[in-house]
Amino acid sequence: MYDPEDIRYSKGEERPPWELSESGRLREWFSCRGTEDAGDRHCREVEEQKRERMQAQRLRRRQAEQSRTVRAPESDAAGEQPPTPPHNPRGDRYIYPESGPTIRPRKRFSAAGVAVIIAVALVTSLVINLGVAGWLEEESYDDGWEDDWYQEPVPDEAPDWEDGDWAQQIPEPAQDPASETESSELERAELAPELTVDIQSAEGLEPLSYQALYAKCLPSTVSITVLNDEGIGTGTGIVMTEDGYILTCNHVIEGGRTCRITTSDDETYEALLVGGDAQTDLAVLKIEAEGLTPAQFGDSDELTVGDEALAIGDPLGTELRGTLTNGIISAINRNVTVNSYSMTLIQTTAALNSGNSGGPLLNIYGQVVGVNNMKMNSNVVTVEGLGFAVPTSVVREIVPTLASTGKVSRPVLGITCYGIDQETAERNGEPVTGLRVASISEGSDAYAQGLQVGDYITAVNGVNVVSVAEVKEIIQDLSIGDTVELEVYRINEENGEDETFSLTVALVDQSELN
Repeated sequence: MYDPEDIRYSKGEERPPWELSESGRLREWFSCRGTEDAGDRHCREVEEQKRERMQAQRLRRRQAEQSRTVRAPESDAAGEQPPTPPHNPRGDRYIYPESGPTIRPRKRFSAAGVAVIIAVALVTSLVINLGVAGWLEEESYDDGWEDDWYQEPVPDEAPDWEDGDWAQQIPEPAQDPASETESSELERAELAPELTVDIQSAEGLEPLSYQALYAKCLPSTVSITVLNDEGIGTGTGIVMTEDGYILTCNHVIEGGRTCRITTSDDETYEALLVGGDAQTDLAVLKIEAEGLTPAQFGDSDELTVGDEALAIGDPLGTELRGTLTNGIISAINRNVTVNSYSMTLIQTTAALNSGNSGGPLLNIYGQVVGVNNMKMNSNVVTVEGLGFAVPTSVVREIVPTLASTGKVSRPVLGITCYGIDQETAERNGEPVTGLRVASISEGSDAYAQGLQVGDYITAVNGVNVVSVAEVKEIIQDLSIGDTVELEVYRINEENGEDETFSLTVALVDQSELN
């Protein structure tokens, strides 16, 4: 039998290798020349049909030539000959009648028609512009938390921020370690001293398919919409109890005046704030609901790099609510600086976007192992697959404190500063190394003792420091009210003389400064 791969269209014919049969069906011309099966019966039949059609084609050409000789049109009144007919792809030529080719008059638009066309174009342009403007306005509302996620690169001329990471510019100089973040105006709910987070091991559990995992975890995920001074922001939350305690990120509700929560079954509730902590980026909300589906929390300490990880949330707003993305655990115990706070986070390749904040990071067993709170971005290089989540080991520690007190108390100096090491000092012409004070909270003891913006803190309790992390390490075992000794270098601009002196400063409660 013939092999279809060896049968090719003929290249030596003027006519295309196909034609319509009398019944109107498409019929192809093949050539069996050059094939191993050229003697096959099928090929012989094809060649015979081809020869017959070529003979008929030659006959039609001769008849056409004779017809052109007999019926060629005479010259017109001006003595001009009609134009040469175009070549027919099938080998024939067009034949003009004795009267010559027909000339059709050109169509012209009337003035009224032109006016109608212009009017339609203007209306269409207006509609398109209004539609684009409305889309942009809607996007700006849905993407209300973009500034909380975006981490710009540090400019070359700027002083080194904490840890000097190009992908982690801090909007204000690195804070040490208090933050003057915008507090939430949400109405407060009653405290819940008994609220805890039950962590369960994944040992002995069977992995779930993505479909089964989504069906299990979606009812425990809620959409959060917050009204603030800038408009509307969106985020995601995790159901902790049947009676309406919701876990989310602090930056989702920060600065909000009202908060609305929508469950997976489209029920909507007004939410009250139980407590929030900017340093760990966790917050607890309360809605008046019953019969909710609590999430199952897993142990983030059991994670290893390479484990499957999935996220559910509302990327870019509620229009895409309930989106499931997948990836792996890229790193654990990753130290990242976010809004001046140093956090130890889980790194994942699961796709996260603005609106995913506060949503669950899940293991393959459907357990919540982290609270999604950040993604890396840069306008200098392409950044992909760098998402982060607060581990459940931190959630277990912070949530009971937020529920029972509404805040987390930490001893802080109450100042904002950035580190200057030797390289930075030489590059920027700084007089000394240490921490340069950028702002001071008026409620702090440092303000009361006379510390000024622009001062350099060169040592704390006799230990030389060049980064905020070093100061945190020194005061981590101290309590609110304890004092530290600061070595201060000050430039006196009035007389041009520099001075060095010591200040004894008491640590204050961070939550009282926010």
